Amino acid sequence: MDRQNKLWPGVIPWLVVQIVVTALLLGIPNAFASDDSTNQNVSAQESDATAILLNAADYMAGLQSFRVTVHSSYDALQDDGQMIEFGEIRKILVKRPDQMRVDVTRSDGDQDLLLFNGQALTAYKSADNVFARTAHPGTIDSAIVYLVRDLQLRFPLARLWLTTLPEQLKGQIEYANYVETNLLYDVPVDHLAARLKEVDVQLWVDQGKSPLIRRVVITYRNDPGQPQFRADFLNWNLSPDTSDANFILAPPAGAEEILFLAPVKPSPRQVDKKGNKS
Repeated sequence: MDRQNKLWPGVIPWLVVQIVVTALLLGIPNAFASDDSTNQNVSAQESDATAILLNAADYMAGLQSFRVTVHSSYDALQDDGQMIEFGEIRKILVKRPDQMRVDVTRSDGDQDLLLFNGQALTAYKSADNVFARTAHPGTIDSAIVYLVRDLQLRFPLARLWLTTLPEQLKGQIEYANYVETNLLYDVPVDHLAARLKEVDVQLWVDQGKSPLIRRVVITYRNDPGQPQFRADFLNWNLSPDTSDANFILAPPAGAEEILFLAPVKPSPRQVDKKGNKS
């Protein structure tokens, strides 16, 4: 017993020194660090991430014209529980406040065209060589709302193209985190992760004066299987050709005009095997 008492006084300081030095060398967090310091770091990180996200939203909403190609894919839960991915390419041309063109190529080869010229919405489906037109004077914002809410047409990332994007995000963000600086693009990119009221979102945003969005991943955490929507934004052009001819349909030979009908609203989560509402 006496021998043990004589040994411990020398052993304990030596062990403490070794543990502290090892912790410093290996980058192990200090066990004696205050919770207040950790909380302050987390709070600052969330504040920075939210600021970057809202700055990108302000920038997007302020663009007067642009062209971008969006490569997207989305998961569709099958009856047997398997998740299947489908995709599409959208070439989007915007001239604010009231002109928009969307060329769509789906993974099964179908091609669609959506046009808005400030006075009317026109949709063309090449597979059937049919088009529909409906009068809708107003802005791009009002046209997108009308498409999604009233006509119930599928329009991925609809909010992203609205001038009200910053205000809508402010009301949806629960918290945001800064993941890393991503160096796999041609410029440094901020990788952000945010939790919104209904979905989780990851965004990759250019650093610098032009915080263009490069990639978005949306996880529908409340849906069965937590399906995802993914989109890469390519070939941004902030000075595109926006002549009026880009926003008016010249119907191909033999094209038939049909009615633009608003479908009956589906019950919640009622989707087909490709993830489209039925």
